[in-house]
Amino acid sequence: MRQRSIKKFKQRWAKINEFQDNELRKLSIREKFYQLSSIFRLAMGMKLDFSEDQEKRKVRSRWVILKRGNL
Repeated sequence: MRQRSIKKFKQRWAKINEFQDNELRKLSIREKFYQLSSIFRLAMGMKLDFSEDQEKRKVRSRWVILKRGNL
């Protein structure tokens, strides 16, 4: 019984994700840009810091190396 309910749960979320993907594909470039612009204006209004410190840069470069498999 539990396995069946888990499977149904996953199926419902797959349908929701598919619907959302289709809705995003329908948006024009203008609408997507407007949404992105709104997010940036909100972040700037909240005075969020977009700068990247040196430590984050080091960690990200390590992740890139690990992802590529170049140890």
